[in-house]
Amino acid sequence: MLAALVSLNAPAFVGERPERIRRKVSWFHKRSLLPGAILAVGMAAWTAFASFVPTFSKSIGLSGSAQFFALYSILCLFLRLFGAKTPERIGLHRSVVMAMSFLLCGVTSVAVLGNEFGIWLGTIFFALGVSFFYPSLLAMAVEGGDENERVEIVSSFTSFFEIGGVIGGLGLGLVGELFGERSTFVGGMVFASLGLLLIARIRQKSSPVIAV
Repeated sequence: MLAALVSLNAPAFVGERPERIRRKVSWFHKRSLLPGAILAVGMAAWTAFASFVPTFSKSIGLSGSAQFFALYSILCLFLRLFGAKTPERIGLHRSVVMAMSFLLCGVTSVAVLGNEFGIWLGTIFFALGVSFFYPSLLAMAVEGGDENERVEIVSSFTSFFEIGGVIGGLGLGLVGELFGERSTFVGGMVFASLGLLLIARIRQKSSPVIAV
């Protein structure tokens, strides 16, 4: 409700009014596909933390998982506020690689250690990964795009957030049912590794071709 009230005071447009351009309507804007796919597998890996740490923590004898999510929220807030310019300083591609690597370290810590320390360590890695992951990918998706297509690109890109959550929830949930709670984090490792492979594809596509 508060967001709706704030939006009433937002300008209808910024700068010049965009021209109406007729073009073929598609489900997803092509510029959002590869960054969106990376976002989806990254969010699928993150689902291992968001959805399965609560039950896993109880399975190893802890009373709950509130302390882990409190630390995660505090770290994310701190990193977003004071590290907002980090992706631009180190480069978007490097920032995405770093973020996905942190997500991989997060699920690996819980999967390999399988104890309270592993969850604490994984929580720190997850916060580091998520804090820089989404902003960097969003900037990468709209970078170089037509100004009149930015809303469409962003809309297409952000839909992959939900797609990743569904894929992660269903896929890791099935893995957990078959092989136990701890195996969900191994599944998260697979998703994060796939994300690194997709990021490498972005680098290959953006590399200049030099004629000899």
